[in-house]
Amino acid sequence: MPKLNAETVRYIESDDLRLLLGTELGMRKYEYVPQFLIVYFAKLKHGNMENKLYSLAKRGLIVFGKTKSYIGFRLSSLGYDCLALHALFKGEILTAIGNQIGTGKES
Repeated sequence: MPKLNAETVRYIESDDLRLLLGTELGMRKYEYVPQFLIVYFAKLKHGNMENKLYSLAKRGLIVFGKTKSYIGFRLSSLGYDCLALHALFKGEILTAIGNQIGTGKES
């Protein structure tokens, strides 16, 4: 399982965030959310969204899955972490992330 990388959160695009949110909304009813529902919930045009979804899956933010009748996606724990960090940044609770310094017994 990939670790959370600050670069992943820092350089995520707004369309990618909307797709992650659309996937989260769809997971209320589906284990694997169909592609068309993710695009519908994200309120995006269907143009290049398939490539963006597979790009998110390649980065480990969502997981690709097949059922008997459709192809779908679900959020991974890394995707949930990315959404949570984005919400904390948006609410100005968190201002920056980086390496941890000055911690431990001898600091």
